[in-house]
Amino acid sequence: MNDDHFYDDISPLTVRDETNFTGPKVPNFMAVKIGYISDIHIDDKVGYKYEPDRKRYTKFVAKKLMEDVKKDGLDLILFLGDTSHVFEINKTFVDAINEADHYTLKFFILGNHELWDISLLDDYEVGTNKVDHITQKYRQLFLDERAILLQNELFIFKQYKRGEKISAYDILHMTNDQIQAAASESDLLILGGLGFSGYSKTHNATHGYYRIFKTLEEDLIETQKFEEIYLKLKQAIPQHKLIVMTHTPKENWSTDSYCKHWIYVNGHTHQNTYTFSDNKKHIANNQVGYEDKTIGLKYFMNTVGQDCFVNYADGIHEITREQYLRFYFSKGKLIQYNPNNETKLYLLKNKGLYLFISQEEGRPLMVLNGGRRVKASKTKTLDYFYENMHEFAHKMAEMIKPYQKHLQEISNYVQSFGGSGHIHGAIVDIDYYNHLYINPFNGEIIPYQADSMTEKYVFRDVLTLLLSTDKKMSRNYLKLINKNNNMFPLVHTDYSKLENPIFDASTTIYKYSRIILNIQKITEIKVITFWNDELFKSKHHEKTVKNPFYTPPLIKANFNNSSVISINKQRETSSKKPQKTSTETEQQGLIVIDKNVIVTADGERYVTTQYLAEKHRRTPQQIISFMKLKNITHFKKGKYYIQEEDFNTKFSQSWSGGRISYIILAYIIFLLVFLSIMLGFALW
Repeated sequence: MNDDHFYDDISPLTVRDETNFTGPKVPNFMAVKIGYISDIHIDDKVGYKYEPDRKRYTKFVAKKLMEDVKKDGLDLILFLGDTSHVFEINKTFVDAINEADHYTLKFFILGNHELWDISLLDDYEVGTNKVDHITQKYRQLFLDERAILLQNELFIFKQYKRGEKISAYDILHMTNDQIQAAASESDLLILGGLGFSGYSKTHNATHGYYRIFKTLEEDLIETQKFEEIYLKLKQAIPQHKLIVMTHTPKENWSTDSYCKHWIYVNGHTHQNTYTFSDNKKHIANNQVGYEDKTIGLKYFMNTVGQDCFVNYADGIHEITREQYLRFYFSKGKLIQYNPNNETKLYLLKNKGLYLFISQEEGRPLMVLNGGRRVKASKTKTLDYFYENMHEFAHKMAEMIKPYQKHLQEISNYVQSFGGSGHIHGAIVDIDYYNHLYINPFNGEIIPYQADSMTEKYVFRDVLTLLLSTDKKMSRNYLKLINKNNNMFPLVHTDYSKLENPIFDASTTIYKYSRIILNIQKITEIKVITFWNDELFKSKHHEKTVKNPFYTPPLIKANFNNSSVISINKQRETSSKKPQKTSTETEQQGLIVIDKNVIVTADGERYVTTQYLAEKHRRTPQQIISFMKLKNITHFKKGKYYIQEEDFNTKFSQSWSGGRISYIILAYIIFLLVFLSIMLGFALW
């Protein structure tokens, strides 16, 4: 019997939750997709079926889960316990997982149900620890190097290198400096264990959760083992990227607070919950439970790489090129920087701020901005930069604070109609190709579409841009406008007179945006990437408080405030004012794009018969006759409008049908000619 038919009531998840804990998106090679699942409870789903059926069902579930791995491109998988309370079923499950996937790294922890199989205690020696005895039995199932069992252990994941597992004994006997050194060289850390429930008043061992022991005292012993490791790591590396995977929730095994930089994943409760805030990142929303047969993996995303300087004390430190590159990798950036052997690199760290400086003998100090070097004053010393860097950063952040608020408002609005809203420099992303440039001189919004830095098309307004690329977002945008016309005015630009997009090959906007981006880095990743003494010593930054779009001298000194985007006048097709929308049209909730195009509140595009006639070399009467008076309406007196999508569909079908008819006719003529020739040869 085919497994798929035998267990066709088991289905993978149709909707998978994706959570990005990293803020701005980073390249795929800097982020990992981490799948997770808990409380499958295979035994409760197969009931008292015969052993072959139980094993076949287990293999089927494993196969379904590994299909999710391939479908979603997962990098790591967390199995959070309570797969089965029978050791042999767990063995079948682990073997099937390994057989179905030889490449993905898989982490397992025990749940309370994994401790129920009393057959594992047949060779138990009185006086030894029962949990340790059963755990050792389970470790025999994890001989495959891609499947790892964690029980009170820390896994250090290193890119391009084999991972390393550190035992509870080693963790507790390491100094904080040793833990920090090991963590700083890692890309990701995972702390795993059952956790236990000694601090829970209602869900502890006294309620029969573990069976191998039933007293609160015994539960507390196991609980405190894990808690001691947790507190040791929290004291040593609170700012490193670490995942805490346990079967029981944190409140059951620790009364201490959540670490704001860590991600906590658990099962056990069968109550799916999810919390994401600045102070708490908690995932427990894929607990299958006893009866649910919808089984599949959910996943979240997290960046890899650790800030190797996070534990450095304030001061001036000489560093290596490799450390510098690793730091930027932890921020989601791959940079190229190849200094001379004689070049010295320095990290200046002051109150959480970073400033990187290179020094070559006989040459002035250079401020580092990623892989680029930026000139600094000849007379300045490392001590000068260190003593003034905090005040400099504060003034720069204050200078663009009103402008940054403006950017955030636009970003929120873009997100409200389904766009990305990602801010980088003076640009807010709608999606990969479509963007909004926010002029730092006056706050003007300029929509544009870009295939590259030199291949851009400037649109008259956001709606026109959306209509050309994304129908869903354009509909959402129209609904927002019709719902509240006083919402943030994304339709305003200096190019509102344009009827068609204008090609622009200049890179001016990126020059301005790069300056803004360098200031944003101060608040976003706490790195100073430039230095301007003139701006630092002046009081220009104070003027921005009164005028949100006061031109910062940093920008004004480098570029001419004449035109943000240089328009190719030869490509400009029209400078006529757009048609004013009639009262009748406004009442119908329509927006006039130009004299030939109207868009409804639902995002449907209507065009005039005159427009279609010119486009297809027909007369307006022929267009009307072709449509047979269907979908023809009067939005404005004296003009006939046709729904463009309906026309294109019918025209395409008609053309295709006509073309097929011509092909058939040509084939028949060819066949007749051929038969005539053959008949002539036969008669001859």
